Amino acid sequence: MLPPICDGEGPANPGSFHSDSLWSYEIGSKDTLFGGRVKTRVAAYRIDWKNIQQSVLLACSFSITENAGAATSTGAEVEADIAPMRGLNLSFGAGYDNAKITSVPAGATGFVVGQPLNGVPKLTVSLLGEYTVPTAFGDSFVRAQYSFTGRSVSYSNDPTGRERSPYSLVDLHVGVTRGPLQASLFAKNLLDKRANLGDEQSEIAEIPGRARWLIAQPRTVGIELRYGFSDR
Repeated sequence: MLPPICDGEGPANPGSFHSDSLWSYEIGSKDTLFGGRVKTRVAAYRIDWKNIQQSVLLACSFSITENAGAATSTGAEVEADIAPMRGLNLSFGAGYDNAKITSVPAGATGFVVGQPLNGVPKLTVSLLGEYTVPTAFGDSFVRAQYSFTGRSVSYSNDPTGRERSPYSLVDLHVGVTRGPLQASLFAKNLLDKRANLGDEQSEIAEIPGRARWLIAQPRTVGIELRYGFSDR
């Protein structure tokens, strides 16, 4: 039940919504090339989603869950693992996802046909490179990882949509592996980006001009120790 200040907003029965369902269609290929030095995975897909459950922010500052109707997500993914030389391993991944609402049920609020799905970026990219060299202390390695997340729109706190800018993050590990033990010095979010991961849905109204963003953890430097236990 909504409080009296929300009278006249949302559906007649705000606590009721239907189960969602989806059909997914995918076609792709996995290939090994150049004597195993290159492994690729390519796929294209379509997802038909019905009775989508999404949170809707009302003007009275309360939120309800509603069925947003139907949506279609069409996209493609490509991944590759490459070993160009001894000790060097590279990985690449990219994805494109065009996800939009295609129909809206009568009486639903906060949704329109053609509206992007909440918080879904169209483009994502990841790169990883690791170089390992045998030494007297064990296998020394340097591993760098880059990720890119494209622009998206959030409707968690603004029914008209709140744009989230694209962002990039870089992580770095330098360490050594000896038997089951691995020790490394790491730097997460190396470039100290204030990446906007999303906006948290407020339990009450936001302060005007002060959005509740969820920001990436700032640059973090530390030491990591791992020990692998054998199944034998």
